[in-house]
Amino acid sequence: MTQHLKQKLAAIMTGCAILLSIGNLIIVNALQPQDINTAIVNLICGIIAAAAVYFCGFKRLLKVIPYLLILELLLLLICPVFAYNINGASRWLQVGSFRFAPATLAMPMLCLFWAYIKDKSADKISRKNWISLATVTLLTFVLVIVQPFMTMALFIIILSAVMLYLTGVNWKVLIITIIGSLIGFFTVLVAFFRSNPWIRHTDFFKNYLDYDMESAYHTWICLKTLKHSVFVGKYQFPPEMSQTHHIPNAITDSALVAGCGEFGYLFMIGALLLTAAIICCGIIITKRCENPTEKLLAGGMTAVIALPALTNILMMFGLLPIGGVTFPFLAYGGSAMIVNALALGGILPFTLKSPKNQMQQDTKN
Repeated sequence: MTQHLKQKLAAIMTGCAILLSIGNLIIVNALQPQDINTAIVNLICGIIAAAAVYFCGFKRLLKVIPYLLILELLLLLICPVFAYNINGASRWLQVGSFRFAPATLAMPMLCLFWAYIKDKSADKISRKNWISLATVTLLTFVLVIVQPFMTMALFIIILSAVMLYLTGVNWKVLIITIIGSLIGFFTVLVAFFRSNPWIRHTDFFKNYLDYDMESAYHTWICLKTLKHSVFVGKYQFPPEMSQTHHIPNAITDSALVAGCGEFGYLFMIGALLLTAAIICCGIIITKRCENPTEKLLAGGMTAVIALPALTNILMMFGLLPIGGVTFPFLAYGGSAMIVNALALGGILPFTLKSPKNQMQQDTKN
């Protein structure tokens, strides 16, 4: 019965992701039709990534994780030197017309590595493996923050707390780790603000209510779009604003608000409900997993989808500074689509196994 329920939940997650991806194509076609072909290619790449993870199988996937992680760390290492620079951030490696941000892969790769370590452990993770987890997580955190990608660095801290919780560590250890990590994060953040002149875009985080600044304008116009949107149909800006204001990064960072402005609150509500369904299904699947490794991977990959979604919502409603976090499946971009697909694909392999195959595997084990 549990496996049957997980199969239904996996089908719901997949269906919601497909609908959100269709919403992505609709937004791109409405706002930047010249990019629709690239959006379709991004979607195809996402489908291939999810299918590769699913057909690879859970056990095979765990075997190649160390090699994938090494590749990810190497890409993060070369980013500050070779990456394409936008507004002071060096996050994007460009090959021809294709631009890819290795930092976006940090969370799913860490989830896979945690699952790999847990699978290697018997009943309890050894001290040596804990040191490996801490070292890899810290190294990834440092390589992400120097790009700089502060939001993703904070995501890594939160994800680590989620993974610690799923491994069943003592509550005192968990709380101490979270507090210590957050103190370290904000200490590094302040140090970067004071000592690194090459980070040119960080003034926004200190003065984010100054509407003369580009990022603050982004927040302001998003709130204006939400205010003047209608339930169904295009937003209705006052005549004096209609020709002079537009949403920055409408199909990427601001896809949720851009979709609301073009198609109404109904579009935004639908996107929020679909995303909530994906997250809720992921949480239920995680709780239903009996295998500790599968539970760790399902919970981590659910967090990979949930953290950017919740953060993007807060950014669009002016509760957080806007900082390069996209809405899962709905936003345009190859990196984002591939990461979301990998997260979804990381949950599916053990939810779609038939009860008969599951019984045979348990007998072999």
